[in-house]
Amino acid sequence: MKLTENLVSIVVLSYQNLEYLNECILSILNQDYSPIQLIVSDDASDFFDEKALEMFIEENKHDNLADFKIIANKTNVGTVKNIINAFTYVKGDFYITSGADDLLADNSVVTRFIQKFQKEPEDVWVCGKLENVSENLENSYQVYPTEYDISVFEERDAKKHWNLWARRGVLCTCSICYRKQVLEIVGGFDASYAYVEDWPVFLKLLRNGYAPGYIDKIVAKRRIGGISRNFTAAGSLKRKRFLQDKYHLFEEEVNPYINEMSPEDLKKYKYYIKELLDRTYFFDCIYSECGGKWKKFKLMFSSPQNFLWILEFQFWQYWKKVGYKMRNWNVLYTILLFFLIYINCCLLEPLSVITFTIKGLALGLGTLLTLLTLLTFLLKGVFSNRAKKRVKVTES
Repeated sequence: MKLTENLVSIVVLSYQNLEYLNECILSILNQDYSPIQLIVSDDASDFFDEKALEMFIEENKHDNLADFKIIANKTNVGTVKNIINAFTYVKGDFYITSGADDLLADNSVVTRFIQKFQKEPEDVWVCGKLENVSENLENSYQVYPTEYDISVFEERDAKKHWNLWARRGVLCTCSICYRKQVLEIVGGFDASYAYVEDWPVFLKLLRNGYAPGYIDKIVAKRRIGGISRNFTAAGSLKRKRFLQDKYHLFEEEVNPYINEMSPEDLKKYKYYIKELLDRTYFFDCIYSECGGKWKKFKLMFSSPQNFLWILEFQFWQYWKKVGYKMRNWNVLYTILLFFLIYINCCLLEPLSVITFTIKGLALGLGTLLTLLTLLTFLLKGVFSNRAKKRVKVTES
């Protein structure tokens, strides 16, 4: 469908996720919009085959592909420097950026974006729905934005948007299309970050009064994984730098303007920092690197906050192994306890020392097991509520 002559550039960034790259590129080549420019920039993946990828594009392209460029970095430079380099080749009036493990949801995504821009010419960026899926695309986990977020999109108020986007992530960049003037408005991608290329752009746009347009359809699918969830030994340093980028973002783009936040948003922002960002950094970058049980034990008692986090973590480990079975056990323990109380209190005949000791131990054991079970379910209730609160702050 040749809707307009405005060229749309789609930039795909890859690093060690090459098994999904062809699928991502097919979702772009099969778009019904024309013209499209495709740029693939690989950040020194171990087995990136530039010639094979070029052949794949040649074999699967259609008339709507006006141009394509493949970039193969010789050394790993990080997401931000990779995208800065890739954008030196961007020619489009509009652009979309994507990871190699993301893909456009259907063949008309770009067409819908451009139709929205034509309908709302004042928009400089337009967002669509994002679906988080399993690696094989068969399972859908979440669809964003949330219902609360959609209400903010519908108001088209840049200040309310900033209050939302400043305290948590709302969408990933693969579900967003931009006019090329966006980079002029925000001063380009910020090279002080290593892996967070999009969030600073969002906040600068909103601070300058540019609220996004919105399409109420799923436009992109995002596999759960990537830098933000890379727990392999090779990715641990990248994971740490990714989280440090988030701290840097809040320090540079949020804290200087924090007085502009509403009291409710400020409360959610502080909770996000403490219970999501700080907690994630603690477990991924401190606790996981603390070798030995004794060191972890000392770390647990180094502060009340650490004690609570580790206690909750260890509880869920315990629950996975045996705790979930206690619902049935609790009934048996309680019956045993009351039975032992009855026979110890109601038996009239004299008891020998041995019999008295055995029954006393049995009574103590029954009491202990019952109390342990009750404590387990009490802790489960407390920690379940904490987990629900963490989820809620990412949805409201």
